[in-house]
Amino acid sequence: MKKLSLHQNKIAQALILVVAACALFWNYSQLQFTHDELSALHRTEFSNFAELIEKGVLIEGHPAGVQTFLYYYAPLVNYSLWGLKLPFSLLALASILLVFAIAKTINQVEAGIYTGAIMAVSQYFIYYGQIIRPYEVGLFFCLLSACFWMRYFYQEAHFKYLIGFALAAAGAAYTHQFALLVVAIMGLHALFIARGRSLAEWILCGLLTFLLYLPHLGIFFHQLSLGGVGSWLGKPSDAFILEYAAYIFHFSYLFIAAVLVALALPPWKIKKPRHWQGLIWFGATFLIGFIYSRAVNPVIQYSTLIFAAPLLLLSLFALRQIRLHWLSFLLILSTGIYSLYADRQHYPLTYQSTFKYPREYLSEQGLDNSALILKLDKEKWNFYAQLDAYESAKNYHYQNPQELIKYLQDFPSKEIVLASDHTAPLFLGSLIESYGFRLMRKEDHLGFSLEHFSLKSELNENYIQETVLSRIGICSSEKEFCGQIELSFEKNDWKGEQDFILSQFDLELARAETQAQLIIAYFANDQLIHWSNQSLADFQSDTSFTVFHAQVIPRECVEYAQIEARSFLETRGEKIRVTKASLKLMEGNNRIYGINKPFD
Repeated sequence: MKKLSLHQNKIAQALILVVAACALFWNYSQLQFTHDELSALHRTEFSNFAELIEKGVLIEGHPAGVQTFLYYYAPLVNYSLWGLKLPFSLLALASILLVFAIAKTINQVEAGIYTGAIMAVSQYFIYYGQIIRPYEVGLFFCLLSACFWMRYFYQEAHFKYLIGFALAAAGAAYTHQFALLVVAIMGLHALFIARGRSLAEWILCGLLTFLLYLPHLGIFFHQLSLGGVGSWLGKPSDAFILEYAAYIFHFSYLFIAAVLVALALPPWKIKKPRHWQGLIWFGATFLIGFIYSRAVNPVIQYSTLIFAAPLLLLSLFALRQIRLHWLSFLLILSTGIYSLYADRQHYPLTYQSTFKYPREYLSEQGLDNSALILKLDKEKWNFYAQLDAYESAKNYHYQNPQELIKYLQDFPSKEIVLASDHTAPLFLGSLIESYGFRLMRKEDHLGFSLEHFSLKSELNENYIQETVLSRIGICSSEKEFCGQIELSFEKNDWKGEQDFILSQFDLELARAETQAQLIIAYFANDQLIHWSNQSLADFQSDTSFTVFHAQVIPRECVEYAQIEARSFLETRGEKIRVTKASLKLMEGNNRIYGINKPFD
């Protein structure tokens, strides 16, 4: 197979930039703000810089760099969506140019082209190039640091490259802690291989970087004391790195095969490779983050590895001493674009915002006078409404079951739209249905769900399996637990990892106050795996009422072929009449965490 000439290499690079620009700017005006973006923008509304640091930076885990930039930049563009996103998208293109520059420095232009091609079509790099968060900025500074590092060791050991490295490394440090980790590993690597005068110069470079970062040191130690995101993110699994690799390539066998074909193509007679740097830097970053996350507190995420990911790809292709061919090059671009659209559905899924799409749905369906019930962040919803000049006062924000019950009892409309994020109780839809509404339409989006209910619609059951018991009778106060109902299911019955068990009990109590609990417990081989409870008092508005409880199937259940879900009452010594009980295996929103998960 004929390899490309130098002139054709330039054409390939130009094609990559065109493809990347199309992927980044496609339907750009239709992009919307994400939850994290609104959080960052909301933390720019302070009267002075000191207040920004105190209330906008110290309270979260990212360094002050990007937040400070937004503080001064957002008012200049009047919080315009495209104006805010544009610098980050341009940095995404600049990052590909930096990969080309690094590859040229180490005399591996073709390796840079293959790496740039993957960056141009991988959702991993496109998504973070479309949001106003620290990741694309940190990637740019890490690649700029690597460029200066390579020029010092591969071209000329000139001190000007060390000054460039120090400035770029400081920029990375002010952007993200993992970006700081990456450039710190680069610096330590330089100290290991530098000799004589070069070693002294790199020590001076490290001191200069430290001096530039010194004003931020107090913020760093404060944020370090906050720990990780263990309250909502579990520890990484043993297969984390394999899942991460699958995510980069869209969980697509075609995309992965195209990259493997490129790596496997001849010629095979190559010189002894020496381009281990990216592999070392990425490997060290991953191992430190992984070990810390398993042993101390979860901090590693797919997003935190983006700062070294292109360097890893570049190193793999450079070690192979790759030679570029049109077929393998075009296969990567075509399979990447195809899987971006067909498999990942990047357009339009990532363009549908948690905080804007629900009201767009109302408008599209002609439901402007219908109810919009929200279990979303109220502060961010109102902030986005303010940016869009949208009147949001009539929307109902869910607080607790009793308030929602009162709202449904008094509500005159025949149409309800429920929008909920990952924090929403999974029984909300069933609670709405208990007041005569029926589910007309259910949409699963990235980060949120949307359900449309109507009093006019036909019954649309959305459960997978169900067990129903009627006329159970009185639960005696002599029994601590009673009214048990069971449902057995197999692993093959699941639709996805967000499927859940829904329990519904119709009850009569003799008194207005209760301490009783409704419990869902999971068993395998008669061994308890997990349980959770719901207070009956959260639903009680009279002596006769319905209580709901829902629980996502625990991850541990995947290890067992047969699972049994049990739901029952913990009476706390009370006499309770159960008139009806049901237990359902429900299909959940298996795209709610879908930005880095596979989905159908």
